[in-house]
Amino acid sequence: MNYNVAVVGCTGMVGRKFIEVLVERNFPVAEIYFFASAKSAGKVLKFKDKDVTVEELKEDNIKNKKIDFALFFCRGQRK
Repeated sequence: MNYNVAVVGCTGMVGRKFIEVLVERNFPVAEIYFFASAKSAGKVLKFKDKDVTVEELKEDNIKNKKIDFALFFCRGQRK
């Protein structure tokens, strides 16, 4: 079985490393979606042999996608 996976915070150091882990472990991915801030939207990242465009994390970009699970690599607020 293959999964539709969303990676939120994909352009940060931890997000990029986890993308590498998905590839190294040959995780069964049907579709992968990359989400990040508006600042990072439009960047293109590699996943296996595929170029994937980073989308801004907002409801309009998520609501019509079938996502089996999402991985979040986001910074929390600092005080």
